[in-house]
Amino acid sequence: MEKFGKLKPEGNTAMYDACHVAINKLQQGRHAKRVLILISDGLDQGSRYSFSDLRNYLRETGVALYSVCLSPEINTGSALGYEGPAILSDLSVVSGGLTYTARSIKERSANEIFRAIASELRSQYTIAIEPQATTRKSKWHKIRLKVSPTADVPHEMKDLSARTREGYYAQQNPIKIP
Repeated sequence: MEKFGKLKPEGNTAMYDACHVAINKLQQGRHAKRVLILISDGLDQGSRYSFSDLRNYLRETGVALYSVCLSPEINTGSALGYEGPAILSDLSVVSGGLTYTARSIKERSANEIFRAIASELRSQYTIAIEPQATTRKSKWHKIRLKVSPTADVPHEMKDLSARTREGYYAQQNPIKIP
């Protein structure tokens, strides 16, 4: 783990394809909570799947992506018009996960980053939503969750916040939103 911060991305990675394969494997698992930790520079070369394909697949499957971006703050060569860290951040946000950037890696060891991810996953709650029967199956539904602490909440808990994935596609079974 000590060498983690010294890793240098070399490019030429079919990152979107790799994520797609990993998500497929996660879908076959027996646990309801599915999390993918991606260590990358955020750039893709040669994937059959596009950024949009992967983004939509994350939305459909409910897999939470936690990304650890090893590239510097500025990256070049993205066909999307934005850089590796922003690509990873976008994919993480849409899935309800987080992105750790090169700066946070320098400030923390790999063990600290993985402990932070594990701690967050242990402290998450799941909310189940059952869409109305008239809801079309393929329609995307945005989620907005607001946390309002009551007056009697201890001071250290006043700044709690909620983070969730952007939304869900209606299904016949109740949707669980981590």
